[in-house]
Amino acid sequence: MEWNIALKAATTALFLYNALLLFRSRGGTVPGFLSGVFMTSMACYVVCTATHGKPEHAFLHNFLLIGCISTPFLFWLTVQSIFKDSWRPRAMHAIVFIVVEGLTLMKHTRFPGPVFGFIEQSPAGTAMLALFPQSFSLAFIGLALHASLSGSKEDLVEGRRSFRKLFLLAAGVYAIGVLLVEIGIKGLPEAPAFLETFHAIVLIGFNLTLGLGSVRLASSILPEPPTSQAPPVDQGVPQEWLERLDRAMIEEEVFREEKLSIRTLALRLNLQEYQLRRLINQGLGYRNFNDYINTHRINASCMALADLKQKGVPVIRIAMDNGFGSLAPFNRAFKAHTGKTPTRYRSDALAARDASEKS
Repeated sequence: MEWNIALKAATTALFLYNALLLFRSRGGTVPGFLSGVFMTSMACYVVCTATHGKPEHAFLHNFLLIGCISTPFLFWLTVQSIFKDSWRPRAMHAIVFIVVEGLTLMKHTRFPGPVFGFIEQSPAGTAMLALFPQSFSLAFIGLALHASLSGSKEDLVEGRRSFRKLFLLAAGVYAIGVLLVEIGIKGLPEAPAFLETFHAIVLIGFNLTLGLGSVRLASSILPEPPTSQAPPVDQGVPQEWLERLDRAMIEEEVFREEKLSIRTLALRLNLQEYQLRRLINQGLGYRNFNDYINTHRINASCMALADLKQKGVPVIRIAMDNGFGSLAPFNRAFKAHTGKTPTRYRSDALAARDASEKS
């Protein structure tokens, strides 16, 4: 038992140390801040497993419980923020957090008592309450794993591509395993000693990996805090590659092809896929292939929408002519790029042209 407590104390300290590193180096970015909060919640989780969720003081108990039960939810948010560059928290996420936290706290504190007493009158209700926290946790972990896998082909950051496949899958499998063990030992007076020791060893190994990789995590995966300067580019990228890419995008306008992918563009440029990823990421500063292609598509769409000769051309036709398969993704990408809907952009551009001609 003493070994377990010592190992978990060291693990808690490491989680808090990693959280501090992330707050200091990347706290000004959404991924960096959420990663730090997630590390803090993991520290709360480790303390809860060491004290079995029942510390002496009620306030400390509730604080640790909030951090502990929010870990899968924060894991989901953190994964999305790391691998989806344009992702930002929304009001919906806050609502989901409040609902899940509230229901779980109500279950642990038995407030209001009559409600839980009524639910527990049936075997189905008892089973639902018993599996309630774990079922939500499994759902969030599943969503996080899906987020870590989706969009991997378009990811241009080499370190992040490796990180999403190795670290997050391992972390997800570990988290699911812990939850399944928690479900399996539910109702026992205490967990078997060998499981406690195994859990502590795996946790500290996982945390040491984070500690050794914290510099790499911050430098190659998480984005830099926003500045007024342009993103740095790699001067070592061959100029010939840049010329080939410019020729394909500007002269040949390959971005108009709806099914354009990294593979097809690399074949057209006679480059390996990893070389094209490096060219666009380190040479031009883009972190996602779709963002790079959509920049060209939106710029061409802006020119068409502002063209008086194309005033009567439907917006959907302009979208499809520039490589978008349907109107909805075009509207989302256009507004993210310009801050306006295509219709509003066309109206403002044509109005500005009329005003300049009259003056």
